[in-house]
Amino acid sequence: MKQWYVLAYDIRDPRRLQRVHYFLRKKALALQNSVFLVNENRAGLQEIVEGIRERADNNIDDIRLYPLTHPNVIWAAGKQADAMSGLYGGKQKQDRPAQQKGFFKTLMDKMKRQKETTS
Repeated sequence: MKQWYVLAYDIRDPRRLQRVHYFLRKKALALQNSVFLVNENRAGLQEIVEGIRERADNNIDDIRLYPLTHPNVIWAAGKQADAMSGLYGGKQKQDRPAQQKGFFKTLMDKMKRQKETTS
């Protein structure tokens, strides 16, 4: 079963940073320069973790993976806040599945297209 994750990193060396970023652009959806949204099963996540380990220095770089129940639990403010309004809180009924709108619909569509092209 697939699980949602936010993967974030702080990589000191520009060469390693570029290698990790390029690798993740093929496997996940970039939310910011060093923050990615991942939707993978256990095997897919293991492949991503191994790929990062091959490209990063685990003694110097800081890489974190945070599990999510769904991308709608992400809170946003700033430039993208208007596109994401209505995705959280009382505007959605808890007894029916949330539908993707605005910003997250675009993200999910893009992620779907990326998966189809890499498969």
